[in-house]
Amino acid sequence: MNPRKLALVLSRRDPIAAVSEIADKREVAKILVDRSAEAARARFVTNTPSQSGVYEMKAAEAAACQTVLDGGGAPDPSAYPHLAAEVGITAPDLAGVAAVILSMRATWTAASAAIEGLRLGAKAVIGAASSETDIRAALVVAWPKPDQE
Repeated sequence: MNPRKLALVLSRRDPIAAVSEIADKREVAKILVDRSAEAARARFVTNTPSQSGVYEMKAAEAAACQTVLDGGGAPDPSAYPHLAAEVGITAPDLAGVAAVILSMRATWTAASAAIEGLRLGAKAVIGAASSETDIRAALVVAWPKPDQE
C-alpha cells in the first residue's frame, strides 16, 4: 500500500475495515500493534527522544555510583550530576537516588522486554492470519501496566 493511502486508511475510525485485501489488513494491523505497544511503553516512561537520553545517562550514573558504594567508597556528587540534581527530591542522598533509579531501570527493562515479546508475537500471528477475524483477535493484547495504575 502506498504511504499516502496508508495514512488515509490509518486515519479512519476502523482502519482494518477500510481496506479489502487480506494483505492490506495485515499491514494495517501490524502498524496498529506497533502503535499500541508504543502506548504501553509510554505508561512506564516519558516517550520523547531527549528524555530517553536523560534516562540512559541517569542509569549509567546510578550504576557507576552503585559500584563505588559497593566497593565501600563515598561517591563524589560532582561525578553524578543527574543523581545530584535529584537529591532531596527522589531520595535524601546520592545512594538513595541511585537505588531508586536502578530499581526503576529494572522495572522498565522487564516491562520493555514483555512489551516487545507481545508486540512481536501479535505481529507474527497477524502475518499468519487468514481472516479479518483472526487479525482482529491478534490485536487484543494484554500489555503490562505499571503497579501504580
